[in-house]
Amino acid sequence: MTTLGEVLSAAERSIAPLPMAGRSDNAGVTPNKADDVANDEQVLDAVVERGKSDLAAVRRLYHDAELTARLQPDENAARAVFNALESVRIQYLGIRNWQGMRVNFSALFSSESKKIISEAHFFDRPGAKLGLACSAVVAERLLEIEAPYSIRNLLQEEIQRCETLIDIEKDELGSAAEDQVCFAALIHRTLYQIGLVQRVLDEEELRRRALDHRAEFDPSELIKKKQVPKQTLRDGDESEQEIGQALKFRPKFAEEMAGQSDAPYKPYTIDYDEIVHASDLLDMAELVALRSKLDAHLNAARSVIGILANRLQRRLQSLQQTSWDYDQEEGILDISKLTRIITDPALSASYKTERESELGSIVVCVLIDNSASMKGEPIVLAACCADILSQALERCGVKLEVLGFTTSQWNGGCSRQQWTSTREAMPGRLNDLRHIIYKGADERWRRCKTAFALMMKEDILKENIDGEAINWAYERLTRRYEEHRILLVVSDGAPADHSTLSLNGRDYLSDNLRKVVRRIENEGKVDLVGIGVGHDLSQIYKRSVRINSMSSLASVLTSELVSLFEKFVRKGRFA
Repeated sequence: MTTLGEVLSAAERSIAPLPMAGRSDNAGVTPNKADDVANDEQVLDAVVERGKSDLAAVRRLYHDAELTARLQPDENAARAVFNALESVRIQYLGIRNWQGMRVNFSALFSSESKKIISEAHFFDRPGAKLGLACSAVVAERLLEIEAPYSIRNLLQEEIQRCETLIDIEKDELGSAAEDQVCFAALIHRTLYQIGLVQRVLDEEELRRRALDHRAEFDPSELIKKKQVPKQTLRDGDESEQEIGQALKFRPKFAEEMAGQSDAPYKPYTIDYDEIVHASDLLDMAELVALRSKLDAHLNAARSVIGILANRLQRRLQSLQQTSWDYDQEEGILDISKLTRIITDPALSASYKTERESELGSIVVCVLIDNSASMKGEPIVLAACCADILSQALERCGVKLEVLGFTTSQWNGGCSRQQWTSTREAMPGRLNDLRHIIYKGADERWRRCKTAFALMMKEDILKENIDGEAINWAYERLTRRYEEHRILLVVSDGAPADHSTLSLNGRDYLSDNLRKVVRRIENEGKVDLVGIGVGHDLSQIYKRSVRINSMSSLASVLTSELVSLFEKFVRKGRFA
């Protein structure tokens, strides 16, 4: 483990004066050429050692090794280049604060490059050559460190290829350097451009990796990593006061947050939250164009959709057994009593009335996760699910509402900007909610079908704060007049919002989601079902199903809904 004393010693060495080449301790003696060469080599070695010391210091300040492990690509060659470019990032941050480091890092890059080239079979590995060339190009753009002539000469073809393919310039690299995840997104883009990876991981997906519930990304953990145990320090090296001063870089909010994982859930502000209709977020022309894309997916699965719609409709209609109330004073004439009416017209109660269908007292709400992680096939499945259910349930007289949830901004939006004026510890939910109404329960599918196409607009998909969204949908359902209410939550996993989790702890949103779900399930006013798109939601919802593809959509939705409807019908008949 690197101790604070070792880091301070490295920093002290990095600012110490260099020995002058061509000079001896005796000013009156002129050294010969051999001495000049020896002194030049000593100077170069000293600069390289300073570069190593500088790199160790800035790595400790600006690099999170655990986070890097979660952001790395899977391919070995790509992972090596990723680590090299991450090193370029922290060197840039060091040079920005201490200009003298540029010379040291330049010497270190030259030395390390020559070592890599001297390795056995280096020139037999195209990935290794391309990786070193990529590092040289990015270092030149960001650090303004030119690769040695020998390196450029040996890797001329690869460097020219990288210079042509990599479209990221210094301004973009520099602006992203402060944020390790943001810079990692640029690295992944670079790796894709030079052909070392097959797929680009964008910033949204990388932030999900960083905030994955399995990963220990918690500001309270940052304190533990930055603290230096007393036993690792040599006696007399630093006082406790000096150690405290040396650790001033750790965030104050993280210090206050340690041990407070049970803080109650709250929004920092609701001033910027919004509830909007889908048709208000895009103009009609763009919605129509997106609807054509959704129709293309629906047409590709027309057979599956037909199976679902017909099967669901048949099962539901079988529950709609017509029943009558007889001996009524008014209504439809009961022909079984026609003889009695003819013989004694004065007799009353010769009419019958049809009872209201049990399914007419059911309302269903589909709440769809509109987060960035749902991009691609998951959101297409969710949109198809909403569209298919709308048509099938409408034929059976069942009311259906379709809602969505996301945030209106990345990185906290206006809520976080307001928070920066106070920097309150444990601020609570720190982003601007956007809850979307795609279809109201009393609206017809034909009038709302264009609104479903909004889900195909990738810019709409941002963060997901599930707990508050489910509570919003639940409150809308409980205000309805129908006797039976069903809430289907379509999601792909746990909630994630970088702004909130980075200031409140990694389980803050997940804990709130579980509390909201447990409360709804215990109250029993609404039947709650989790529909996992490619994920198992059984750890969150007591009742959950999983949809992996369009082909499983029909059987899963049919069996689940019919099961619930049958329960309601039986309950109504035997009440």
